[in-house]
Order: sequence, then structure tokens, then C-alpha cells
Amino acid sequence: MSWHVLESIGRTLVSTSPRPGWHNDGFSSVSLSPAAAFNAIANLSRVIRSHAYQYVVVASRTSVEGALLTLGVLDSGTTLVLVNWRWTVREVLEALERTLGIGTPFLLLCDQACSGLGERITHGWDRHRRGACLTLRVCGRDTMELRGGNRAERFDLTRSSSLQRLGPKDGVAAILFTSGTTSREPKGCVVTHEAFVRQAQSKIGIVGYSKTDVHLHCAPIHHVSGLCALVTAVRAGSEGHVFLPTFSAESFVGALGRLEGEEDVPPAVCILAVPAMLIKVKDYLEGTGLAGKKDFPDVRLGLLGGDAVGEVVANLCTEIFPNSSVFSTYGMTEACSSIAIKGIHERSPPSKNLSGHFVGSPCPHVQVAVLRNGGEDDEGEDGSKVSVSSEPWRVGEILLRGPSVSPGYVARAGASNALTDGGWFRTGDLGWVDDGGGLHLCGRKSEAIRSGGEMIYPSEVEREIMACDAPKVKECVVFGTKDRVLGERACALLVLEQPSASNPGENWERFHPLRDLAFRDLVHHLKQERSLASYRIPRLFLETAQPLPRNATGKLERSKIKSKVSEALVGAKSKL
Repeated sequence: MSWHVLESIGRTLVSTSPRPGWHNDGFSSVSLSPAAAFNAIANLSRVIRSHAYQYVVVASRTSVEGALLTLGVLDSGTTLVLVNWRWTVREVLEALERTLGIGTPFLLLCDQACSGLGERITHGWDRHRRGACLTLRVCGRDTMELRGGNRAERFDLTRSSSLQRLGPKDGVAAILFTSGTTSREPKGCVVTHEAFVRQAQSKIGIVGYSKTDVHLHCAPIHHVSGLCALVTAVRAGSEGHVFLPTFSAESFVGALGRLEGEEDVPPAVCILAVPAMLIKVKDYLEGTGLAGKKDFPDVRLGLLGGDAVGEVVANLCTEIFPNSSVFSTYGMTEACSSIAIKGIHERSPPSKNLSGHFVGSPCPHVQVAVLRNGGEDDEGEDGSKVSVSSEPWRVGEILLRGPSVSPGYVARAGASNALTDGGWFRTGDLGWVDDGGGLHLCGRKSEAIRSGGEMIYPSEVEREIMACDAPKVKECVVFGTKDRVLGERACALLVLEQPSASNPGENWERFHPLRDLAFRDLVHHLKQERSLASYRIPRLFLETAQPLPRNATGKLERSKIKSKVSEALVGAKSKL
């Protein structure tokens, strides 16, 4: 069996569909037929191959042009390197030099929106670096233009072309940068063609994508979730693709409104989002007076990743997507996206009083185990020798093995192996497996709080706080701060639905202790209604009126929040 990402694309993009086309929404007039998109990918692949670079860097928004460039690189047999278009020129160049090496030549491809970034990157190149920069512009419905310097080449997309489906000998398809939440600098993670194919097969089988679906792409293509969503949609045969170059709640709601079909047309829209996006949608609907009045019956499938899905988001999905099946996924870049998938209302099996939340059954291509005695006393972070356990109900570090797991990271000193001698990848997450093989996540091992000899997992406490009815909490982050007696104490920073401060600060750093009434109500809720053990309840609750900082993938910037709050709380006393 071929493991090339685009093995089946030739058949899928030229068949018929009720609502076909590749479109940018609210950004430009780009609109291509499936056949024109296929021919564009094939032409781009040949141009890329003719430049003979090992690495091809793509800087783009979530756009038609960005998708075509990405798929063109994957077809060409070169190594795709995706960079975050929000990065500065310095950040882009430093990331590439850390990964590819100083002076390594590469081809830089940009969509029209990132052409300015491409020019600035070109000007920032070391004079000894050999490389080229091309910008793609789609002109109307049947022409595209590649421009480099003062030269431009036009392509007629009505002329049939064929894909090359070239694959490197080592099977490497791409180098994807991690989100940078576990280290100060994003790491370049190796992803193979087989990993993409296995991931797509699992999602198609579990979630149920079909060729008649119309996909609303709002996750960044440079992130593993957005890229896998594109690959999965193409391999499923989907011909309808709508891209949101820049996400906003207003653009998301507007795009769904424009995708509404006739009453006799069955729901066909599929979305991939992170919970933070839907929280913004909730705020937008409430702010415009549409809450409880507006829904999107044409959404058939939804997949949520990047963060835990709490009760607020789950209930919102039920309200605004009444005809949909919505799933949540636990994943990471090193696993080529999803590790486990479940329905957002799927109940957790009995936990035998263990902490953690149920994230679903592992995907067919992933083998999950737990590091024996995986906890605070484990040594050997290089993973050269670990003792693995498949015994249920044992909390430890989650290990992964399988064809979608990355073989390692790329650095200028050479590739680094991220696997143990037995082929396991250490995720850095703590969790356990139940009798039925379901995976339960406790949180990051590095974020666990040891307070008075007890272990507290922030994600568990955050989930319970978010379920509180009075006061209603919009955002929450829990972390440990130093304590002379306990070693560490749990602290929670909240954003309330109704801020208590009469003069809210201009940014999240203007926080203050939670007012007494809200404090008492919240503690009562956690103790009495949620039955949270007393030692797990934060010793200090703080409130801010502004949104908490998140990275480009919607994840909370925990280390930044912890550092800023810890500085301000030196000597603060517990209220409990």
C-alpha cells in the first residue's frame, strides 16, 4: 500500500458534488472548481520540483492559495516546512536556522496575504544563503500566477495535468513546529507521509467524513490540526472547501450563514475548531442579541481539539449545531494530531476515585501505555530505558507508539530521536487507562502541583470551576505558586461572565482577589456540588476582566500567566 498523502486525490477532486469548489470567505474573490484546484496542485508540484530544493517553506494564511501550495509541496517529494504567519521575521529565521541549520538554502512560498512577510524574510536572509521566494496569486476561476522578483509565470487551470506523487526515500513529508507550550522555543517535529495517511483513515472512520461534505477550514494550516483537517478532507473525497484566512467570531458566523442550503438539502458542513473559538462565538452571539435565537442546522460534523471541552462548550454545540455530531480529540504535533477521539457528550466510565477526564478510546493507529510508576520520582528523561505498563487504573506518564508517532525532532546538529529503545514516545502528559481501554488525562506532568504531599492536576480543577453556575466563569487557569508550608499551593485566575470590578483593567495582568461573596459561592460549589476534595480547591482565587493570553492555536500560555502572577503574589496569604 502506498503511504503518499495524495495517493487518492486524482479521483476525488474531479467527481461531482452538490456544492463543490475551493473558496476564500470574506478575504478575496478566490474561487476555484475542484478540477481547477487539482490542476493547480499538479502545476505547483512541478515548479517546486524544478527548483531542486530539499526544503520548501510555506508562509500562508488559512486560504485557498495556502492549501494549494501545501498540497503542491507534499506532491513534489520535497520536505514541507510550515511557519506561523504571525511570527516576526526574526522568529521565522531563528526557527529555520535552529531546525535546518545556518545557511541551508530553501524555497520560500507565500500566498498573497503573506507576500509582505516573504519580502521581509528575503531581505533578512544571510547574504551567503542561497534561496528563492515565490508568491502565489489565483486570478479569477481558471488562472494562477507565480511571481518571484520581477518575473511572473501564469498557468491555465483549465488544462488537465497530473500529480507526481513523489515520495522521499525516508518517507518524511513535513517538518511541523510545535506550539511551544512545553519549551521556550517551538521544536521542528518530523511527520511522515504514512502518519498523515493513518491519521486521515482514523478520522474518516471514527468521525464519518464523506465526499459530499463541505469543510469550513478555520484552524491555521501551519498547525498540525489544520493541516490534518485539510489532508483528511481531501482523502475523504470532499470537494467543498471554504477557508477563513483569519478567524473571528463574526467571520465564522457569517461563513456558516452563507453556507446554509435549501431546506431539502441534508446537513453537509464540517468544522474543525478549538474551544476558545467557540467561546468567542458564544460571546458574539450574546453581544449581538442572537443567543438562543440563531443556530446552524447545516453543520453535520464538528471536531474540537487543542484544549479540553468543558460543559459550557459542549452545551453550546448542542444549542447552535442542532443537527450535528460533535467530537473532541486529544492530540499533539508529535502524534500527527489525534491520539484519542470521543463524542463531546460521551460519558466517562467509573473512575475508581482517580483524577482525570475521559478523552476517548485511542485511535486504531495508536498504541497507548503508561510509564510504570510514572510520576514525580521517574528519572531518565531521554527515555532510553523505561518500564511500560498496560495495567488499567494506574496513573503515570502516557506513552505512545505507532506509525503516526514522530521519529523525532530536527535540529541543526542533526535529527534527534524522540523514541525510547522500545519505540515509545513520552508525551509528558499524566493519565491512566480504564478496563475498556479508554484513556483518561490528568494533565501535563510539568504542571502537576504537589501541595502538602498531595498531587493536584490543574485541568481537573479547571473543569470543575468552569461548571460552576454562580458565579459563572468564562475562562480559568490553575497553577502552583511557592508556599513556605505546603511547598506549593494551587492558585486560580478567573475571568467571570459578569466581572465584579467596576473599573476593569486594560489587560489580563490587572488582576485582584475574587470578592468575598463570589469566593464563598465558588468554594461551596466545588465542595458540595462537585465533591472536589478540599486539598484540590485552590487556596487563592484571583479575577481579571480581560481575556487570558493564548497562543496561535488557542492554548493558554500557562507559563506566562504563572510567572506574572507569581511575581505579584510574593508573600500573599491563603484565604482558606
